[in-house]
Amino acid sequence: MQDIDSKKICGVLTKSALARHIGVTPQRVGQYCARGLPVRADGKIDLAEALAWIKDNGRPQGAFQDRGVVRVSSRREVSDTRVVRRESPDYASGKARRENALADLAELKLATERGELLNAHDVRSTWLSILADIRARLLAIPARVTDLAQLDAEIRRALEELAAS
Repeated sequence: MQDIDSKKICGVLTKSALARHIGVTPQRVGQYCARGLPVRADGKIDLAEALAWIKDNGRPQGAFQDRGVVRVSSRREVSDTRVVRRESPDYASGKARRENALADLAELKLATERGELLNAHDVRSTWLSILADIRARLLAIPARVTDLAQLDAEIRRALEELAAS
């Protein structure tokens, strides 16, 4: 966009001519019109009014030529009719959090595929089954025991059976 004092300029342009004049795409000018850029009844645009409106309301542009892409920004610096885009810290930190979360998910998926990570539901159900078996075997011991020596032997046998299974 050229640095021009909008008060010294007079003229009426088409949307395409305005786009060329300020260095944006015709689609961007259409977006400006939809957002309130003053357009005459014949569809043309007064250059001085357009430059003033863009200075006050235009979407910031980055260092690269505008291609009509919507950008997220919370900070604007205005110099004459040029508007400079600065990325918002919230946007950058949000993007970094998203990238970190995606990396974490990829690591979890890889660990699962390698067998280094187990499904919590599967682990819980397996342990419940093991503990139920231990409980049943230990509760069955008193029915087979008559003295202390036999109790010791039965406990050892139950533990050896559990270790073997």
